[in-house]
Amino acid sequence: MKRLLVLAAVLALGPLAAPGTASAGGGCHGDYVPDAKGSQVTFSQLCMNPMVTRIPVKGTVTWTNEDELPHNLVGAAYLWGTDGDIRPDESVTFRFSSDGTFPYACTIHAGMLGAVVVGSGIRAADANRHDSPVSLVSVAS
Repeated sequence: MKRLLVLAAVLALGPLAAPGTASAGGGCHGDYVPDAKGSQVTFSQLCMNPMVTRIPVKGTVTWTNEDELPHNLVGAAYLWGTDGDIRPDESVTFRFSSDGTFPYACTIHAGMLGAVVVGSGIRAADANRHDSPVSLVSVAS
């Protein structure tokens, strides 16, 4: 059931993705959706790897651009993400301070989607919707 919720959240990001390279995709151009525990995601060959990243509450995730072109990182409803592009060999790190599922996309390349699942993956119903549970930690070149 949780996998279906994560997939639904990721698919809901489709409207965030601007027209771009048709071959881009979060699942790396196939029917497999990479799903892993860990704190590292790469932009590689116009894919998010892994597409679904699972971390504990208060954990961080670092995205590193291994492609030769820029990407960006935009959270659902534009509630979190980068202000500009993540250039080749650059990294950006965000901290996730509460349970929840946080879908994101590269809006430069259609289909580059992913999600961070924090803790149980379910955000408390009484969570203040105005306080972002996601904060920028660092940007590195």
